[in-house]
Amino acid sequence: MRLVLGVEGAGSSWTRDRNCDIVAYDRTRILLPFVGGEDEYVNASLIWEPSIGVASLPRYPWIAAQAPVPSTLHAFLSLLLVSPTSPASTTPLPPPSLIIQLTPLVEGSRQKCHPYFPHAVGETLGVPGPRGEKGVWVRLVGKEKKDGRRTSQLLVGWDGEPLGRQVTHGTIPSSRAYQS
Repeated sequence: MRLVLGVEGAGSSWTRDRNCDIVAYDRTRILLPFVGGEDEYVNASLIWEPSIGVASLPRYPWIAAQAPVPSTLHAFLSLLLVSPTSPASTTPLPPPSLIIQLTPLVEGSRQKCHPYFPHAVGETLGVPGPRGEKGVWVRLVGKEKKDGRRTSQLLVGWDGEPLGRQVTHGTIPSSRAYQS
């Protein structure tokens, strides 16, 4: 049996990936719809929960995304506000409402992930939109640390829209995503 996996759609975007050897396959790549019919690139893939054989239990979609670099920060945050699509799904997906960060922002002295939300509660980070698109903002509204886990409550919205969408950001104890 021969398995062929294409990365043609992401091929021109390798310069916008944190790791050029980790790419999203065309058949599961997340596409973000934007003005003018263009898709803004984000290195993210659709993953469906496996079926456990019980028809009454729905399978939920998950999105696995590479941490943003400065040039993809707008696309990464927009992923939380739009209904993304993927060739692996016949219908638009709901915007994600949970982010689990598996890598630290900084490891040693090397930045591993571009910061994508503010550090202090009440602060707002604004990200201008590319090519005349609306900017995105993210506000840290609360955070707590318990049993080695850090959970942050975020509001994410489009510029000019005062009410944001609530998103939960979490780390897992083994991730070392936050040392503070």
